[in-house]
Amino acid sequence: MGSDSQVMSSSVSPKEFTVFMRLLFSMNKFKNGVEGANEILDFVHASIDLDKDFSATAEQADRLIVCTGSASLIYKHGASPNKLTAYMSSKVLPKLKQLTPEHQIRILKLLADVAPYIKGAPCRTCLPQVWPLALSEVPDAVTAETKINWGAIECLLYTFHHLASRVPGFLHALTGLKIFTGQPENRMDEDHSAKLAELNTKMTTLITQSGENIKMLQQVMQKLRQNKPDTPEAQKENKTKIASCQLTISACQNVSTMAERVRKLNLKDPDFLADEKAVKLSYKSGYGAGAGEKRGRDNAPAARGGIRGGAQGGPAAKKAARGGAVPQGQGGRGGGGGRGGMVMRGAQGGRGGMRGRGGRR
Repeated sequence: MGSDSQVMSSSVSPKEFTVFMRLLFSMNKFKNGVEGANEILDFVHASIDLDKDFSATAEQADRLIVCTGSASLIYKHGASPNKLTAYMSSKVLPKLKQLTPEHQIRILKLLADVAPYIKGAPCRTCLPQVWPLALSEVPDAVTAETKINWGAIECLLYTFHHLASRVPGFLHALTGLKIFTGQPENRMDEDHSAKLAELNTKMTTLITQSGENIKMLQQVMQKLRQNKPDTPEAQKENKTKIASCQLTISACQNVSTMAERVRKLNLKDPDFLADEKAVKLSYKSGYGAGAGEKRGRDNAPAARGGIRGGAQGGPAAKKAARGGAVPQGQGGRGGGGGRGGMVMRGAQGGRGGMRGRGGRR
């Protein structure tokens, strides 16, 4: 790929970018190994314009999502994720909360897709953004109106497990986990007990609330499966609601598994859920597509009928379990999410919800 395409990439629209990427993939550049993968990645980088600051607007978020949608495939063929990781860590994640919930979950899915390929120094720049974001999604106190964004937490914990497995000695000052590796960053004499206490409290909350939410959603599904819709449209809607419950249950199970591993981590021989041990992300599980519809591609507009990163449990879920209607809301696109689906509020809920490669340093 020549310099002309790299110059053009900085001015193409997201739609034009998608067409051009299909052309590049059809040319089978990957046959050239790492060199071919890096050529395609150069085009992606130029399209995002990594040198410019990230503006927390829908237009720029959409551009980032479209342009990095194929990144994991490119990295799988040997290209380095370092530049994109640095951009996400320094310019995108600090402004994540300024974006809409839909854009937030799509960007977190992108990050989780890339996480298995991030190694070395970039882990140290990304973890200080990822871990605080994960903690911020967990409420300090749970009430009847509490909402937990299961989708965001699933992506963040998935990313955390992969990055932490690469640089475990870096975690002491960040999380309070005192893992001795002999590296200079391992200052074991420092006291970070307050951070460790926060970690234990937050992970315990996730484990407890995910269990409560799963029980509630199972009740909802049981009621939905007893329904006898009398029209094709009603049947399709009922199947969509069931798929929404299944997707959120999958996200909750993943969050509980990853939180439990963090809370009970063996500090002498830490075993993170990364690479071949990683959970299968809920939005890649096949749930969430509407009846008769195919799942959307990752980070591309998906079929209607998913959930907004997951369902929010609580009073509405209880109402549904008693036979009431399940409220619907518009869900985030990308991955297995899709639009539409079920949004339920309450103490055990949130917006529901990723896998990799590497080694521990």
